[in-house]
Amino acid sequence: MTNDTSQSSPPARTSKAHPVPAAARRRAEALTLVAEGLLEPSTVVSMAASPGNEALLSLPLQSLLAAHRLWDDNSASDDLRKLLAVCGRDSDPRSVTVSWLFHRKATSARIHAFADIVRTRTLAAADVGEAPWPGFPMVPRPAHDRRGAVDG
Repeated sequence: MTNDTSQSSPPARTSKAHPVPAAARRRAEALTLVAEGLLEPSTVVSMAASPGNEALLSLPLQSLLAAHRLWDDNSASDDLRKLLAVCGRDSDPRSVTVSWLFHRKATSARIHAFADIVRTRTLAAADVGEAPWPGFPMVPRPAHDRRGAVDG
């Protein structure tokens, strides 16, 4: 009987990639589509409200805006600070997610404010000037707009 004193090497480690959870993958896909110009941030917000897209609700708004060609991290943060101020909230823009726009106790003011910052930046980039009235097209035309025109 022979006594083998040589040590056997430990079994080789196999590195299996950890699967990305489906929700994280869905958020990454949405951000990629925004970055490629195939989706607009407002479209992603609309999609998040649809059944089957609940994963998009936890998407940070700053990441969503910064993924788009019209924003970078700083401009996304600045625009979200404006949105938060309009909605009476003093918090870090990085902590605000898409679900915050749809909070059950919130009025539609959050959605309107988000639409307004997206519209404002889009119009500025297109160099077409101001919208016909603040909040256009999500807010009805006021009885007296800033040019003095009266609905009648």
